Amino acid sequence: MEPRSRTSLPSRGVSSRRAALAGAPFLALRASAAAAGVLLAACGSLGFEAGVDDREPFDPPPFYATWWDATRTCSGIDGAFGRITWFLASAITGDGLVARARWTPPHEIVIVRGYETDERTVRHEMLHDLLTGDRGHASPSWDGCDLRFE
Repeated sequence: MEPRSRTSLPSRGVSSRRAALAGAPFLALRASAAAAGVLLAACGSLGFEAGVDDREPFDPPPFYATWWDATRTCSGIDGAFGRITWFLASAITGDGLVARARWTPPHEIVIVRGYETDERTVRHEMLHDLLTGDRGHASPSWDGCDLRFE
């Protein structure tokens, strides 16, 4: 498995409704926009329990350790890579939204199949782990690490 090069997602604002909601953070895509053939990327705090389809544990590829070190360095936060339990899933959905990945406490990261080699998606969730959440993406580390999707 080879890592994908970093990709930029379209810059879109997060709706005030979603920004005000509390819930587990994850990178979300509007399902209605996806149906129209346009994927609008926004990372926000979503106020629902997302469904995870076909979740299976997986061993992270060796290059994840390099991505972890880069995320630790840019954020200035120390944490053990081995504390994370990794899963792949066929989908993460709920409330009309579709996610690429999701971090949940204490140290679980679920990645939708097909995004497990997308550096920015994986590192975004790694930063959630280092920050122990940060649902509202308030930490300056999001910009410092260039991992903010908003």
